[in-house]
Amino acid sequence: MKVLFSASLLLLASGMTAQTPEPIAFTGSVQLRSEADGRDFNHKTPPNLFSTMRTRLAATATFENLGKAVIEMQDTRTLGGEPSTLSNSPSFGAHQAYVLVPMTEGYALQAGRFEVAYGSERILGSVGWSMTSRSFDGFRLKTPLLGSLDFFALTVRENQAATSVPAWSAIKNQGSDLYGAWLTHAHESVTLEGFLLYESDNSPTVPIDRYTAGGTMVWKLQGTTLTTEGAWQTGTFKNMDIQAWMAAVNVAFSGLTGEGSLLTAGADLLSGTEAGSSEYNTFFVGYGTNHKFYGYMDYFLANPAGGLQDLYLKVKQDGLPWSLTGMADFHLMNSFEEMNGETGLGYEADFTLSRPIVKGMKLTAGASAFIPGPYMKALYASKDPAWWGYLQLNVSF
Repeated sequence: MKVLFSASLLLLASGMTAQTPEPIAFTGSVQLRSEADGRDFNHKTPPNLFSTMRTRLAATATFENLGKAVIEMQDTRTLGGEPSTLSNSPSFGAHQAYVLVPMTEGYALQAGRFEVAYGSERILGSVGWSMTSRSFDGFRLKTPLLGSLDFFALTVRENQAATSVPAWSAIKNQGSDLYGAWLTHAHESVTLEGFLLYESDNSPTVPIDRYTAGGTMVWKLQGTTLTTEGAWQTGTFKNMDIQAWMAAVNVAFSGLTGEGSLLTAGADLLSGTEAGSSEYNTFFVGYGTNHKFYGYMDYFLANPAGGLQDLYLKVKQDGLPWSLTGMADFHLMNSFEEMNGETGLGYEADFTLSRPIVKGMKLTAGASAFIPGPYMKALYASKDPAWWGYLQLNVSF
């Protein structure tokens, strides 16, 4: 990663010309969410009740020819989480801080800290639901090749601290970096994506060299959208060879049950590792926006060791009374490989209602339930269904 820094500075300098920015634009957002959490599969325990808040303020300076500089500060907190009313938790920092330097026509180099999200966000996503969301530090070269082709070099974890002291003792690199290329090409009703990622983790306990290659096709035709996604992973995880895969398909029908309706049916398949296997077959989904795919209760933010089979049906209806939008999602979940002799994970149902209050303000309420299968019953030593609910206010300006 360090080797790229000097080259990136040269590219930055080559693209810089004397420019006067347009007036700086300020934007902001506030997210307040109260939750009732009964996800422990135990009806004898009371739910956890808490409220969180995320506040963001961004300043954007726009230059000619794609040039841009962005600083977005963020504060996240659990309300009442400080030791006293005179305390302040250290939760304030830069969510994004980057420059986008124009080069030749259609080319630009992004450097700093920024969100990385592509396509459906199944592989790389910003996790907007999270109170912090995900940002990467690094560089990204944006090009117009073949439609849109991005190259990026991102730091996931750094252990070699910056210092100005001469003759500083060398520190062995135990950090983690992510490199990749992402292609997006749209033609009429079809959008194609292809990607190649390489993750290098020099951890002394869990070293990883992982390659991920895959693609997506989205085909829209007369109110019907077909989406297919697939990826393959290879490399090494500790001392094991990686051979893992992912496949997903869904069909969405717009207006099938009336104006403003959307009906989606699909399947998500993530490979897993059989007990005692000498290979690592569990597909890694650690950089995706998994909350939107595998149930809102977030039991499967990480792919279970035995993999995941998620069959789902989703219904959405706009234009309900009082300007409401309603959604209902249903999941049937199993693992690919047996875990403790079981494969049944369970059933999840997610219900959501949202309503705009005024322009820039939206109120959302959600309630979910999970009926455990044999594996989840064994894992949590309980047969009780789990539940969870929330009320959220989003403000943007």
